[in-house]
Amino acid sequence: MHPANKRPFLAHIHYFRAFAIINIVLVHTWVAPSEFSDRADAHLLNLIREIAFHDATLYFIFISGFMFSYLSPKFTLARYYHSKLVTVISPYILMTMLVLVARAMPDVLGGSFDLGAFLASLWHALLTGSAQVQFWYIPFIAVVFLVSPLLLRIPRRWIGAVTLVAALLPLLGTRTGSTLTLGQYIYFFPVYMIGAYAAMDYASFSALIRRWMPLLVVLAVLSTVWLIWLAGAVPTWGPLNGSESLFYVQKMSICLIALILFQSLEAHDLKLVSLFATYSFSIYFLHLLVEFGPVKLFWFEQVDAFAPQAMIPAAFVFALGVAFATLAVSMLLKRLFGRYSRYVIGA
Repeated sequence: MHPANKRPFLAHIHYFRAFAIINIVLVHTWVAPSEFSDRADAHLLNLIREIAFHDATLYFIFISGFMFSYLSPKFTLARYYHSKLVTVISPYILMTMLVLVARAMPDVLGGSFDLGAFLASLWHALLTGSAQVQFWYIPFIAVVFLVSPLLLRIPRRWIGAVTLVAALLPLLGTRTGSTLTLGQYIYFFPVYMIGAYAAMDYASFSALIRRWMPLLVVLAVLSTVWLIWLAGAVPTWGPLNGSESLFYVQKMSICLIALILFQSLEAHDLKLVSLFATYSFSIYFLHLLVEFGPVKLFWFEQVDAFAPQAMIPAAFVFALGVAFATLAVSMLLKRLFGRYSRYVIGA
């Protein structure tokens, strides 16, 4: 699976990372507060958000697999694991501790803090990624990082067939929300493999995607229409989830279409997009902290008071505001921590 030569920086893959993180911020923040959850427009908002952005993590996993394979000519096991410890695991540990310490402050101030219970909850949160809804991805991807060097051992003549078979597995719809299970790996690890395979002969892969572009567009549209028709209903058959199967088809089609579209931007210097890409992991860790529930509730209350009919677009504006505010906070923290910022915010 080793590419033959060292390859240059790909600006469009960098930009694609920005696309991925914006999708992830929107799926977590373009949602009505619980105080508004009984309203019809809140139900509609949440349905639109789910159909548009659920499974956006798939984009990040594709990029991770792509970059692992693309950079493999200079691969060394020690350097690879060290980079992941520094830029992924270390910030994850610190952010998890920050969230749990903030939650424990009322007990500390009230004199009822239990250190043993806190340490137990910290250990559980680190293993499961349960401190915040998006943190499940880190213990998940940590296992992927651990085993991904084995992909380099697969003979090149086999990797295409192995990847093709693996790509069919997510159609079973075994994703288990934000809970780590075997089904989670069956659903997402094949996407990592597709990304890695794409980087092996990227020119040929891109040509193949262009050839099948009409089919990908049809699949993206049909899967979206089907999800709209289901309107949040979840057809299940034991551990198999029909909605997750459709989301896989939808998001994988969009992923490949977007990949080709971003190639047309390779020669463009998109400074703002590049900033979102550079700070994507920091934004991933911080966006729900920056969102800050009381501020979000206040925003919704003001919209409800002065323009209740504009709830859905106003909520979208708020979500975009969170994205830009998190970028600003990430840039500020990087300046504050300097060369140590990689250990704190992953950038």
